[in-house]
Amino acid sequence: MVQEIRGLTYLAYLTFRRQALSRKSVIAIVLASMLVLGVYAWSIRRVPEILKDQEKAKAAQVDPDEASETTEERRDRRDRGKPKIKRTAQQEILLEFADDIVMGIFATFLVPLLTLIYATSAFGDEREDRTLVYLLTRPLARWRIYLSKAIGITPLVLLIVLGAYIGICFAGGQPGRDLMFRFLPGLALGTVAYSSLFLFFGAVAPRPLIMSVVYTFLIETLVGNMPGTLKRMALSYHTRCLLYDAGKDVGVMPYNPRHFVPISTETATIILFVVSALFLLWGAIAFQRKEYRDLA
Repeated sequence: MVQEIRGLTYLAYLTFRRQALSRKSVIAIVLASMLVLGVYAWSIRRVPEILKDQEKAKAAQVDPDEASETTEERRDRRDRGKPKIKRTAQQEILLEFADDIVMGIFATFLVPLLTLIYATSAFGDEREDRTLVYLLTRPLARWRIYLSKAIGITPLVLLIVLGAYIGICFAGGQPGRDLMFRFLPGLALGTVAYSSLFLFFGAVAPRPLIMSVVYTFLIETLVGNMPGTLKRMALSYHTRCLLYDAGKDVGVMPYNPRHFVPISTETATIILFVVSALFLLWGAIAFQRKEYRDLA
């Protein structure tokens, strides 16, 4: 029993190290660095613009929100039923960082992409290299191997995703630092759910990377932005519910409140926990029973 625990622990460590030192890390670092540079450019260009607009509005004695809005933006806001809220320049900066950067780019695009890169490869790389057969011939229960792989890959995904998030928060200056810990729990929970799902794809799907990409763009992007309740199939919906609740006091809200009706934080949290556990259990059972004929 002790030898088996040591073997599984080493397997988890080996999974972590192998994925961390792979070329995927270079891709992940490049993607994160591009976003960090973009956020830094936003902080040195857009933030002074907002402050300048506020000062001009005060000098002209007009509403600063109307001064910074174009005619099309005002019409769009009215058509979508968004309430007009007066904000200070600092509040506008916080809202733009949270809404455009955290919600619009990071949570919607970068989180599933970074998770997909690593989680599908935990088993996918070994299947492509045909080294999985050596792992399956070891005197270890398959379901324990699967859980050991999950234990190895999940901390790495969290480290990469949350590290990138902290990086953009520091690049965003004071607004990013002010909002850093506000969205951290929701992003972490969403990352764990994505990791559990993509790890399952990596173990059971013939082409896990293709299947994960199809899921991301079909379910997360297409279905996740449809009107109605169908979008609740997407993990991004529940993650965004957590983020909307965390940022509600700075004005973060759905782009179209009539099409996106969030559920409560408690419900979204429970669903993400349950989905993570179910895919972890389902993956362990499927891995235990699956015959990998392509390795022969």
